Parts: sequence; C-alpha cells; structure tokens
Amino acid sequence: MEGSFDHWTSIFLLVTGTGFYLFFILLSNKNVKKSNIPIAFVVLLFSLTIFQYVLFWTKHNQSFPYLDWIPSVTYFSVGPLLYFYFIKIFNKDYSKHFVWHFLPVMGIMIPQIMVWIYHLTDEWFWGELGRNILGWRSILFDPYLQMIHMTVYSGILWWTIFQRKKKIENETEQVLLNWSSYLAQLNVLFIGALLSYYILVNFPFFNRQWDYMICLTMSFSIYAIGFFVFKQPAIFNGELLQQFFLPKKVEVNSLKDSTVEIFYQKLLVHLEREKPFFDAELRLTSLADQLGYSSHLLSQIINERSGKNFNQFINDFRLDEAEKLLKETHDLSIKDIYYQVGFNNKATFYQVFKKKHQNTPSNFRKLYFQKSNKRVKNP
Repeated sequence: MEGSFDHWTSIFLLVTGTGFYLFFILLSNKNVKKSNIPIAFVVLLFSLTIFQYVLFWTKHNQSFPYLDWIPSVTYFSVGPLLYFYFIKIFNKDYSKHFVWHFLPVMGIMIPQIMVWIYHLTDEWFWGELGRNILGWRSILFDPYLQMIHMTVYSGILWWTIFQRKKKIENETEQVLLNWSSYLAQLNVLFIGALLSYYILVNFPFFNRQWDYMICLTMSFSIYAIGFFVFKQPAIFNGELLQQFFLPKKVEVNSLKDSTVEIFYQKLLVHLEREKPFFDAELRLTSLADQLGYSSHLLSQIINERSGKNFNQFINDFRLDEAEKLLKETHDLSIKDIYYQVGFNNKATFYQVFKKKHQNTPSNFRKLYFQKSNKRVKNP
C-alpha cells in the first residue's frame, strides 16, 4: 500500500529538485570549467538517491522497483568522481586506466541493464551466466563494502592533498589547497552521516526522524560541495568566504597612505603593460602572485583605491580594451572582441558595456564610425 507525503518527505522532494537545478547550472553555466563536471554528476547521483529515499519513505518505491540500485551507484561513484576532480584542479595527469576506478559501478549497472532488457522482452539473455552475474552483483549492495570503498577514497583524497602541500610555491596554490581541504572535509561529513545510519539503525530508539536528520546532513555536505564549486571564481577572487580561503597577512590600515599608493600604482602599471586581464581565468590569487602581494592585501588595495571589487575593477580594464577594438576594427565580430579582451560570456560583457555607455556594443561602434565619417567629409 502506498504511503502519503508529510512535511519532511515534501522537503526532501524540494531538496531533490534543488539538486537537479544545481546539476543543470553546473553544466550549463559558461563560467564553470569542464573540470567541474565530475562534481555535477556527484550532485545528480545524490539527488536521484534522495528521490529514491522519498519513494521508500512513502512506499511509492513499489511503483518504481527499478530504482533501488541508485544509492549503491552513488556511494561507489562519489569517491572516484571527487578524486577525478582533484586530479583536474591540481593539473595532474591521469591515465586511460582511470575508468577502472568505476569498476564497482559497472558491476551494478551491467546486470541492471540485463534486468531491464528482460522485463522489456520477457527473454533472459546469457542463460546461467546471466543469473550468476546477478548473484555477484548482490555483493556490491553490501553497505559495509560501500563504506569501506568510500573510506578508502577519502584517504586517497587526503593523501593527494598532503602530497600537494609539499609543493606549494605561491599563494594561488595555497588557496587551492585550502579549497580542496574544505571539500575533503565535507566528504568526510557525508561518509560520517551515512555510517551513523548503519550504526544507529540497530538501536531501538532509531526512528524515521533520525533517518531524516541523517539524510539532511548528507544533503548539506553534497550540495555544499556543489555550491562551492559553482562559486569557485568568487571564492578565489576574495568575494565570498574570504576569511576561510584567503590567507590574511597584511592589513592596509597598518600601511601608510603613501605605501598603499605605491602598491596601487605598481598594480596599474602591471595591468597596462602585461594585460593579464586578457586571461578569462584570471583570479585575485593569481594576480597577487604576479605582483608579489598577498591576495588579502591586493583585495583591500583595490577596494580602497578604486571603490570596486576585484571583478568590477578587472572588467573596467577589459572594457577599455574592448572599446579600442570597437573603434579600430570593422571586421572583428563582437563575440571575438569580448573573448579577446577576457570576457568569457556575452551576458557579462553586454551588462558592463550598457552600464557605462547606455548602448549596445554594435550601436556604439556604428555611431562612432558615423561620427568619424562626418569629420572626414566636413573637416
């Protein structure tokens, strides 16, 4: 008999929808790097797991009996996907053999596909071998095997961080290390919450409310990972949670005004000469490394002297270069221009351009050349 939805199960349906939305924006947002794709799939798999839990709690799983494999796939996937993400952000090489990290997932999915084919065609393939494969698959549903697998990969993540710690050469790498440590801690929270379920479920006081709280903790840890990855550019630019990720070394207030002005002029000269803002992936931490400042100091100097945050400050330089190209070229497309000067999407470029000129880039260029032609004809 199917059950009904209560407040908690309705909340978890909302949590599921939030996860699907986060997965979508992680993949569709142009500001998100390809290296973040593994995290997007961690979020997706966990959202499907929450959905399967809701079906179980409300007894609707009887209407969807072929989704019981999802939690096991999720628990065997989280570790390898996070490890793959760490490899990408640390710019480490990975071999084609990395696919073997997902061997347990394949051990669940291949027999599951066989089951689907059987129910669609009423024909069982591979005879006795197929039945043996299904028997082997049942081993992978053992929760303790899943916990061991997740714990091993958690250890691999921390070992990767420890090895990276020995090779820190600049502040960008230090921030990246801090960043990866927080993600690894959230993964530990996720594993701990799941482990607590397998322990507490054996006690008589355990009830549905305990299950909800554990699931809520797991949801927080996974979605926090997804949120941090989505907000990575803002974090690395010192615009979000600066106190957690950016090292605090020198306060602007402790420096003389003349010293701050010298630092600021050095920044302006560097930007004019080297034009690092042409790199769409420029971050506060990497610019600070180029100048020999701490990211915290650079952020304060920019805020105090320009009255803007890092993104606004850098986009002004990009906008100046875009204006020059609009005035100097006829055949260069608007898209080529904003990519060339460091904007990585049309929306941001048009937003800052219209805010300054109250006009679109194409109209700005058209009006400029019209005025130029009039001056030539009527000197």
